Parts: sequence; structure tokens; C-alpha cells
Amino acid sequence: MLTIGGEPYSIRGEFDSAAAREEVLSDGPAVIETPTQICVQREQFDDAAITCDIDTVQVRGITYTIIEARPDGAGSLVLILRR
Repeated sequence: MLTIGGEPYSIRGEFDSAAAREEVLSDGPAVIETPTQICVQREQFDDAAITCDIDTVQVRGITYTIIEARPDGAGSLVLILRR
């Protein structure tokens, strides 16, 4: 469930929990962190304007605050989330 400006939208998306992995780069090892995020199609919520740090997404009973919205240029939006 995506809530924008108090209006609920039933959506489907690809959810990824936060993760960290170690990679070896040319200058040594580095920890790469990926934030909790969900990728959704904008058409699912009528292109309503998302207000970061206010609007929310509920996934598997947990409510997350949207902290960033990254358009991909192809109709999808990656929402960066904070619990």
C-alpha cells in the first residue's frame, strides 16, 4: 500500500531489503550498501506527486517512509525507504 498525501494506492512492485556486500576494488576492499527500496510503475498511482519524508509505503505489514524517489526514465520509479 502506497500512501501519497493521505490517499492510499494499492500497488505492486519489486521490494529489496537493505543489504551490504564486500567488493574488491582496484584500491582495495570496500563495503557497498544498498538501501531498502521498491521499484514501482508510476501509472499505478496516477502520477501523484510524492512528498519525501511524509508519504509512506507499507510492505508485509511494515510501514516505511519514502526518503527519495528516483525516476528511471522508462515509467518506473525507485522509492528509497526508511523504516
